[in-house]
Amino acid sequence: MFDFQDHTDKLDLSAFGFKTAAQALSFFFEIGSTNDNKVGFEAHGTSIIILGLDLKDISASDLII
Repeated sequence: MFDFQDHTDKLDLSAFGFKTAAQALSFFFEIGSTNDNKVGFEAHGTSIIILGLDLKDISASDLII
């Protein structure tokens, strides 16, 4: 995924059945160093790589659960 705008765009994770944003956030991980603008997500056989932000940039307000 390219060009994700923090606090503007939303990641729709509703199909995964997470009960809370904190639970969903636990499936995100930093790829490489903490300032290389690359984050991964893996859950239930689905993998997503987000370019353009770091793990510290993703919050509950960026998610639809």
